[in-house]
Amino acid sequence: MSISNIFETSKRSLLNHQSAINTTA
Repeated sequence: MSISNIFETSKRSLLNHQSAINTTA
């Protein structure tokens, strides 16, 4: 697994986490 791949995955999960918080709020 490449570093950029890990970065993309973490960035995507961060966005998902943010949208989940926005939906809750």
